[in-house]
Amino acid sequence: MLIFPLIIFIIISYTVSALLSVSLAKSIPLATLGISLFLYLAGILGFLRLGIYIIVAAAFAALVYSIVLAVKSKSYSFKKLLQPALIIFVFLYLLSIFNTSGIMLISNDEFSHWGLMVKNMYLTGSFPQIQSSNLLFYRYPPMLSVFKYFIIFFQNKFVESHLYLAGNVLYFSLVIVLFDGIKWKQYKQIIIRFFLILLVPLLFEGSFFQSILSDGILGVMYAMALVYWFMFKKDKGTFALCTFLLVFLGLSKASGLGLAIMAALMIAADIILDNGKRTNGEKFFEFSRYKRIAFALLPIAIIILSNLTWVIYSHLSSFKGDSSTRLVEGILNLSSGGIKPYYISVLQNFLYSLSKAEVSHYILSMTWMSWLAVFGLLGVYLYKLFSKNAMNRKSILVFIIGFFISFFGYMLFLLLTYLFSFSEYEAVNLASFDRYTYTYFIAISMAFIFAYVIGEHKLKKKTKRSVVLFCLVVILVQYPILAELFLYPQNVASHTQSVRESYNAVENLNDKIDFETEKLMVVNLGEGKYNRLLSNYNNTPYLLAGEAERVGLGNSKTGDETLLYDTPEDWVSEIAEQYDYVYICELNDTFMSDFKDVFEGEMKEHTLYEAVTIGDKVVLKIVIG
Repeated sequence: MLIFPLIIFIIISYTVSALLSVSLAKSIPLATLGISLFLYLAGILGFLRLGIYIIVAAAFAALVYSIVLAVKSKSYSFKKLLQPALIIFVFLYLLSIFNTSGIMLISNDEFSHWGLMVKNMYLTGSFPQIQSSNLLFYRYPPMLSVFKYFIIFFQNKFVESHLYLAGNVLYFSLVIVLFDGIKWKQYKQIIIRFFLILLVPLLFEGSFFQSILSDGILGVMYAMALVYWFMFKKDKGTFALCTFLLVFLGLSKASGLGLAIMAALMIAADIILDNGKRTNGEKFFEFSRYKRIAFALLPIAIIILSNLTWVIYSHLSSFKGDSSTRLVEGILNLSSGGIKPYYISVLQNFLYSLSKAEVSHYILSMTWMSWLAVFGLLGVYLYKLFSKNAMNRKSILVFIIGFFISFFGYMLFLLLTYLFSFSEYEAVNLASFDRYTYTYFIAISMAFIFAYVIGEHKLKKKTKRSVVLFCLVVILVQYPILAELFLYPQNVASHTQSVRESYNAVENLNDKIDFETEKLMVVNLGEGKYNRLLSNYNNTPYLLAGEAERVGLGNSKTGDETLLYDTPEDWVSEIAEQYDYVYICELNDTFMSDFKDVFEGEMKEHTLYEAVTIGDKVVLKIVIG
C-alpha cells in the first residue's frame, strides 16, 4: 500500500500539468503541496479523514479526465509520463522505501511531537483535541504532519519508518523541479542534478534522510521557494507554486512562518523592482506600478491569513499555552521583568558559537561565520554568471543579498528564542544550537548550488564549472554518511531498534484501560531510565495520569524520588483509593522481597495490575486481555 500515494501523486501531477500547461517537474510539487493544503483545510473544518477519501475520489476523476484528454489530444499523450522528472521522482520514492525500512523513533523530540502528532492523526482521523490529546506542543502548526498523515493513511497499521519515508518524499517532490526542461539526451545534467539532490542536504545534516525533525526540511522549503521564483520562468504556475510552498512553510513551525515571510519579501522586492520590459517574452509583470506593488504583497497577505486559520482553530479548541507562546510573552514582559543576569551569558555564548566555535563534525572544520563567507564567494560567482544577461541583474542581486540579510534576521529570531522561550539552563547552554543553525545553512547551500547549476544550463554555458562544484560537494560529504545512505541503510535501522529496546517505558495499554475515566500509576524500580515521553507516545492519544513513581518501605529509602510507606498494605490501599491500575515497568530485588505479599501470583515486569479485594485484603492482580 506504500505505492498507493505514489499513484495518486502521478495521476494528479499529470492532470495538473495538463490543466495549467506546466511541466511535470512543476506539477509534482504543486500536487503534493495542494494535497497537503486541502487536508489541512479539511482538518481545520473537522473532516480530516473524509478529506483523504475526497482526494482519492478526485484522483479517480483526474484519471478519467487524463485518459479522455490523452485520447483526444496528441499533445497530452501518456508518453509525457516518461519525462526525466517523473521517472526520477518515482525512482527516488522507491529508493526511500528501501532506505528508511525499519527505522524507529529514538529522540524525545520525536516522541513529544513530530512522531506523536502524526500517530495521533492516524488513530483519531482528526487534528488533536485538548480533551483527549497527549501532545505537549499544541500550538505547533500541523502542515508537515498532515503530509506524513497522507502517506501513512493507506497502511494497515502505523509503522514508524513510514514517517521517514514521508519526509523524504516531500523533499524529493520539492527539488524534482531541477529537472524542468531537461531531456534524456542531456545525460550530464541529469547525472549532476540527481546526485546533487541526494548530496547537498547532507553537507550540514548528515542524518537528513533518516530524520523526521523539522529543522532540515524548513531550510529546504525556504531555499526551493526562492529557487522556483528566481531561477525559472516567472509565470502563473511558478507564482502558484511559490505561494503554495510558502503557505506550507508558514504552517510548519513558528520559525517557518518567519522564513516564509522573509522569502515573500524577497519575491516582493523582485516584483516591485521589475520594470515590465523583459526581453525573453515574459509578460507576467506588465502591470501598472501600483498594481505591481499590490501583486507583490499578495503572497505575504496569503501567508498571514493562512496562519490566522491555525490561530483561530487553536483558540476555538481551547489549546493550552506551550513553549511556542513563550517568546512573545517573554518579550512583552521584558519591561516589567527587566534584564535577567543570565541574558548576558546567553548573548556571549551565542556570539562565540557563531563566530569562534568550530563546526567540527564536517570534513572542513570551520565556524558558522566562515561558512557564511564561503557562500559569500559563491554568491559573487552567481552574480558574475547571471549579470552577463542584463535581464537578470536586479533579480540575482535580490536573490543573493536577500539571503545574507535573512541570515541576520534568522539569527536574531534564534537569539530571542533562547532569551525568552527556553529555560535558563537550555538558554545558557544553547540547546540544539547547531541543529537550529543548519536550517539556514541547508537553505543557502541548496539555493546557491542549485541556482548555479540551473543558471549555467539556462544561459547555455558549458557544464565544466558545474562538474567542479559537484566534485566539491562529493568531497565535503563524509563517506560514512554516504555508505549508510546508499550501501548499508540497514545499519541505521538496526541502531535505532537497539536504542529503542533499551528504553524503559509503558507499552500500549489502550485496549486495556479507558484513559478518559481511569487512572494509572506507573512504577519503575530498575536502573534503566524511565522515558515518560515514550510512554505517552505508546499510549497516544491519551495522556498517562501522573508521573512515574518509585515505591519503597520506610526502611529502604533509595532517594528523594522514592515514595515511602510503612507497610505494603498502605501502598495497595492508596492504589485502590486513588488509582485504577498499576503498571510495573521494571522491578528490583528489594521491592520484590518487601511487596510480594500484596501481589496475587507472580510479579512480572512490563505488566499491568489492578487492585481487587479478595476477602478482607486488597491485592494486585494481573490484567488479562
